Amino acid sequence: VRPCVRRVCCVFVYMPTCALPGCTRPVHIDPTSGIAHDYCGRTHASEALGGGLAAPHGVCHTCKLPGCNEPVLFDNGRVHEYCCRRHADEALARGLRPASNRPLQGQSTPANRCSLPGCSAPRFVDPTNGFIHDFCGRTHAREATSLGLLPAAASGVPAAAVE
Repeated sequence: VRPCVRRVCCVFVYMPTCALPGCTRPVHIDPTSGIAHDYCGRTHASEALGGGLAAPHGVCHTCKLPGCNEPVLFDNGRVHEYCCRRHADEALARGLRPASNRPLQGQSTPANRCSLPGCSAPRFVDPTNGFIHDFCGRTHAREATSLGLLPAAASGVPAAAVE
């Protein structure tokens, strides 16, 4: 009895890397249009271009609601997926976009939770230096600032420990 031998062929796919010097992550490819961008994400694109995000442009920045070709909403340095809140809500209602997974990201230890009231997501930990921020991300940090809330460190909540 001869053992069964299978040939396994390895396929290597060339994936361009982020154009920001020092970053080795693959570039972002828009899942709806297939357009490959020069950078791995908006943060590196913004950093490379010297600051704020550029206003929406091109095919990848049109409203993701089928049938709408309006440019996406751009505010506070954030590029949204839809041209307006109504289209975002309609896409959610039609099952065209997933609901937020924020409620599923709960952090059981209060000291490790985002400092924005109502958010139970874990605080963001900077992967480059291990610094634990007061909020889960920039969006909640900006929201807290606009609401006049103090970060956890300023309100006396002990900084979370890295586990």
